[in-house]
Amino acid sequence: MKYLEACHIKNRYICAVCWSHLTAFIEGDEYVVRCAAYGAEHSGYVTRAYAERRRAEDLFDALEARQNLKDILGLDGSGSAEDAINELFGGE
Repeated sequence: MKYLEACHIKNRYICAVCWSHLTAFIEGDEYVVRCAAYGAEHSGYVTRAYAERRRAEDLFDALEARQNLKDILGLDGSGSAEDAINELFGGE
């Protein structure tokens, strides 16, 4: 792939598997774009806009799940969206 194409992909897209940044480097006589965190283990990429939209949807879903399950699971009804994700999915 050409340098400008690699830069375009690196700047507009992220890894489709882990949503990490992409990195571009020369391999042989062409530029290659790969996941910055996992390299060739992860293949494919999605636009940053798609990932941001999915993150917003996931936060909304977590808040809704906490609201619906707070009595059953004994969850506190207050807090942020990040708190909801941590409570529901065992985060930090």
